[in-house]
Amino acid sequence: MAIEREAGSRVMAPAATPRPARPRRRLALRFGLAGLAVAAVAAAALIGVRLGEQRQPGTTEVDTALVAPGGGQAGTAPVTATGIGRIVKLESRSLPVLDNDEVWFVAPGDTPEDPNRVSAGTFHPDDQGRTDVRLTAAVVPANYPVLSVTREPRDGDPGASPREVLRSP
Repeated sequence: MAIEREAGSRVMAPAATPRPARPRRRLALRFGLAGLAVAAVAAAALIGVRLGEQRQPGTTEVDTALVAPGGGQAGTAPVTATGIGRIVKLESRSLPVLDNDEVWFVAPGDTPEDPNRVSAGTFHPDDQGRTDVRLTAAVVPANYPVLSVTREPRDGDPGASPREVLRSP
């Protein structure tokens, strides 16, 4: 009984209860995991884009050099047949910086008076004259065997200008 009296006179501290994890730590952990997931998805997308750039789908139909009017190779323009048409991958490191350039598929007998060409699209070299673009056209290269790059004025005229800066042999 003495033990019971002694125990009754003491105030017993409540038993220690486990503390719940702090909400701030949980929130930081969730944001950290979400950030890692976003970074992983972005890295996977970037790798997919890079691999897609390296492996062009389709069959290469034409792999030609582009020559400046004065002579000498100034670029390359492989043409690949795909399900959506033809893709021209134009690369040049020495184009003059122009306002507006356009790539054309040119048929035999094409003249300024009687044009027979199909546009693959327009592009702009960077400040150092470098170009690396992909353009798509619905054309059969066997019918339009020459590629031409012209300098185009910004006058809204959809026709080709006579100012040719590159041409395939």
